[in-house]
Amino acid sequence: TVLPTPDEVQAAKAYVDSKEDLDLIDDASRFLVAVHDVPNLHDRLLLHQFRGCFTECVATLHNQLSTMNNALQQVRGSTSFKSILVLILKTGNILNDGTARGDACGFRMNTLLQLSTLKQVEQSDPDSNSAGASSLTLVDHLVGLISVQKKELLCMTQELSSVHDATRVELDDVGSNINKLRADLRRLQDASDGSP
Repeated sequence: TVLPTPDEVQAAKAYVDSKEDLDLIDDASRFLVAVHDVPNLHDRLLLHQFRGCFTECVATLHNQLSTMNNALQQVRGSTSFKSILVLILKTGNILNDGTARGDACGFRMNTLLQLSTLKQVEQSDPDSNSAGASSLTLVDHLVGLISVQKKELLCMTQELSSVHDATRVELDDVGSNINKLRADLRRLQDASDGSP
């Protein structure tokens, strides 16, 4: 920190009172002598720091929020994404037919993560009752089905071009940066209200 400690302020006052030559002390000490009696030094330095980085901080936040907004709009407007979700829902209803989970009207988005863990089970030998696990997942089957029967859905990545960039934006960081800007503004406002 560049703020002088109370001991340094006292030492700077004593040096000024002694009327010694400033050329006899080092640069750091000359700095302390120069700022030791500046009123509201801490608040002034905070203001200058805030002013110096405010435009860049706001621009960064604006870019991050714009990226998120663009991605959300693309997801909402993507017909390919909606069609793929419908296909996943229908596949889940077929797999769960006859159970309490069959004939569902929807699913939670976090269940999409399970699609890559659900593996196909095949009979190793038709005459045998033993079953062997395949390396194909439900995602593999869905991709195969789409690439053969619904090739138009493969353009989904073009419809969702901002989503990749949006995955790099941490909403918690954006929120904490906004809260920090608000707190800094509030602290500066309080300091200016209390200044003579």
